[in-house]
Amino acid sequence: MMISGALMSVHVRFRGGLGCNLFQYAFGRIVATRLGLALDCTPEAPSSMQPARSAHGPSTLDTLAEHFPNAKLSLPGARVSDPFDRFEFLPEGNWDGQMFPLEAILRDGQPRCLLLDGYFQRVEYFEPYLAEVRHWLAFSPLMIPYDPASADVVVHISRNARLPAHVLPLSYYQRLLSQLHRPGRVFICGDSVDDDVREFFAPWDPIVYVADLIHVVSFISRFQRILLSNTAESWWAALLSDAPEVYGPVIPSGEGYAFRGFGNVDLRMPSPGYHEVVVHAFAMPTARIISHMVGARSYSAGAECVVQRVDQPTVRIAATSDCTPILVTLQRSAVMSSGEFMSGGHSIERMRFLWTLVRAKLVQVSFSYSEPPSP
Repeated sequence: MMISGALMSVHVRFRGGLGCNLFQYAFGRIVATRLGLALDCTPEAPSSMQPARSAHGPSTLDTLAEHFPNAKLSLPGARVSDPFDRFEFLPEGNWDGQMFPLEAILRDGQPRCLLLDGYFQRVEYFEPYLAEVRHWLAFSPLMIPYDPASADVVVHISRNARLPAHVLPLSYYQRLLSQLHRPGRVFICGDSVDDDVREFFAPWDPIVYVADLIHVVSFISRFQRILLSNTAESWWAALLSDAPEVYGPVIPSGEGYAFRGFGNVDLRMPSPGYHEVVVHAFAMPTARIISHMVGARSYSAGAECVVQRVDQPTVRIAATSDCTPILVTLQRSAVMSSGEFMSGGHSIERMRFLWTLVRAKLVQVSFSYSEPPSP
């Protein structure tokens, strides 16, 4: 979408999955509502180099809008074009996508055109407006096959491949469950309840709930005792609930994503029943990459890196900033570990390149995780 020169007001450009979108939407709507401005939200560009969260397609606010009847992606209001302020998170930029002079802009009150393209994961932005935010983001009732009792506990597990180096160890949940006072039934849900997870939690005789993301979020929000994963969807499920007992991760080292300790993220919930749990280290991932390409090669071509294969159309992806080729050859059914794939330079670009190949169905990737050493 073209931004410059248009008569607009608050434009929110979504990035990431549903949880990230809820932060972006709530933040943009707070600004638009307080300044009497129009609000327009647009989805992330389809060239995003992230794997889909769901086999049914991306789980984003725009694709799940029917479940959020009060979260209209376009709202009326005054439209201006000047002054025009851009807040865009760019890898090469100076803005971290989190810090924003919200109070100053609202206090100033001047109508302005704002482009908001960040994460805004700081509870201070939302705490004064929690009642409104909960109303905006209330989701439609869904059929859930369980009716949790007050002592029951829900454990949200996320071992999604988007951020394999940021996966919480299962020992994090084990420690929490061991410390809970008289827990009732234990329910486990999430995107990665595999055989390893089931075996690990077998001593608690858990009830496993497997569903798509919106049903999982709704499921979590029905509990009174919630053990969160380090995902934005998990955080919102708890915030939109009435749970008096919630546990969320913090990472003092700042080496991975958590609700506090990771850059300028600060999502300590404004509730006496919210408990922060220290994570000393993340699970250790190993990837198995299987190629379905034949005679694939990559080379730089202007501002793009072009990957060609014999039996499929050309796939175009973003290259490194200096147009350095990222991957030279993957033969049919080649198998490599994540260590082999990430060796050498441009590790971040290689991971982005990998997700592009996954989206194009040119490779398959599976991750396994091991527990970190005890602190």
